[in-house]
Amino acid sequence: MRVFILMQQVAFTTVFFIAYLISPRYCHKFVGYLEEAAFKNYTMILQDIDKKGGILSHWKDRAAGKDAVDYYRFDHTATMRDLILAIRAD
Repeated sequence: MRVFILMQQVAFTTVFFIAYLISPRYCHKFVGYLEEAAFKNYTMILQDIDKKGGILSHWKDRAAGKDAVDYYRFDHTATMRDLILAIRAD
């Protein structure tokens, strides 16, 4: 699986590099679309966390990981919801 993922990354990087040489404007639009999709996904995750009985509602009280707390300089009481908010803001 790791080899397959590595091969996909090499293939995508090569194709994206060639596409960037041909049309940088298209590549910038593509990245913008990816960022927009990510923002929408993180918003849906937050809505599910806040929804009573949601699949991720237990994340409201779950503590964020130590690495995330260190990276985002969170208080030690930070939750997964706080983490998703910070990631979405990035």
